[in-house]
Amino acid sequence: METSIICKRLLFVWDVLVVISIIPSIFLVTYQAAFDASVVWHWAVTYSGDVLYIIWIVLNCLRSYTNKIGEEIKDQEMIIIHYALTSFVFDLISVVPFELFVVMGDASGLNFVVAIMRLNRPLRLYRVWTFLCKKIPKMHHLFSFCIVKSFCVLFNTDKQEMQLSSNTILLKFLRLAFLAAVSVHFVAGLWFVTACANRAVVKKGEELCLKNSWTKDQSE
Repeated sequence: METSIICKRLLFVWDVLVVISIIPSIFLVTYQAAFDASVVWHWAVTYSGDVLYIIWIVLNCLRSYTNKIGEEIKDQEMIIIHYALTSFVFDLISVVPFELFVVMGDASGLNFVVAIMRLNRPLRLYRVWTFLCKKIPKMHHLFSFCIVKSFCVLFNTDKQEMQLSSNTILLKFLRLAFLAAVSVHFVAGLWFVTACANRAVVKKGEELCLKNSWTKDQSE
């Protein structure tokens, strides 16, 4: 029993690491498509995120799951079938390297085309939302332990009372912060491309943005 609890905790920590890696990776993928696809370290981060996510997909084919009546299913065949019928399709589509099908063109515009072809990666954002809505509530004692303990020490608050209130408030805050950050980032990218080109396709001496766009001072 103790070994099983330790394994679940380790798996939860692994899920946390994967989710944390998804967020900067996806933000950089959309940033590359909208703003600038020429920064080398951006590519390193996003492809590192791909590798980590592929490992996560493989491990999902091996880890047990709990059915609707609360039974833990460890049969390998049933695990694979369950994963295939739930989120496997989304996970698979989000790692398909469509950029490999791009016909090699001139170097100045290739990075931009590749960045556009990688826009299937943001599908992973649903994994972050699922994690915030389902997995964290189930493992709240691990997630909020450090925060709860810190508040109890600072304000001499009852731990059980603090645990109950902090779980609900913290989860709601995280979901709201996640939705706000994703919305602002995506809207900013879309708004930028209505007036400006990607820096990866702009040659020296050329204007980055349209002359009559919102980026220019109309009083000039």
